Amino acid sequence: MENQLLYFKRGGSQEFLQGETPSQTLTLTAENFGDLIDFAKARFTVKVDLAAAKDRTKIGSGYGSEPIAAGTVVTVPDSAIVDSGTNTLVIDTEAQDDANGVTLEDGDRVIVEFEVGLADEVVYPADNLLSIRQDTSGQTELRFSGYQGEDVVDVVTLYHTAAKFAEVTADIESMLNATKRVGTVSFDADAGSFAIPNVTALGINIAS
Repeated sequence: MENQLLYFKRGGSQEFLQGETPSQTLTLTAENFGDLIDFAKARFTVKVDLAAAKDRTKIGSGYGSEPIAAGTVVTVPDSAIVDSGTNTLVIDTEAQDDANGVTLEDGDRVIVEFEVGLADEVVYPADNLLSIRQDTSGQTELRFSGYQGEDVVDVVTLYHTAAKFAEVTADIESMLNATKRVGTVSFDADAGSFAIPNVTALGINIAS
């Protein structure tokens, strides 16, 4: 694994297609966002793809003159999103916020995306990998000698399909032991692109 670099970038997105009983509550999952699910609402962008035209009884005045046409994608401001403090975001209805609220209806598609910041990317030389540890059935920790010195450990968590620890470990071993492999190996959750199968999201914990 000479000269090999391991690049990790947090991120994620999740879609909520509304059915006959629409829900204003969006429950974010670790499968999609990793350790980001409890981050502040300001780090997420919430958009609604309207299935049908909405008049003023269903959408706030801040989105333009009614009706707002079907197929329009509107971005919901933070002021119309309630952060539960756990892993849920709640969109205000028009009745709750007549400027920025959106009352969800059957067929509306809600898209939640995480806005990546400076602390969401990290690169390690492959030689800095100290150990691989199963945390839960769907989480595997990669422990690296950290930026603060050899005695400090940084942890990157791979969120993956349940009960796939053995496969994930074998794939990492194969990747690192590839003959004369150089360059950068990417685990980019923002782009949904991972160097090995079964991984869906990341967590990053840099020791201070």
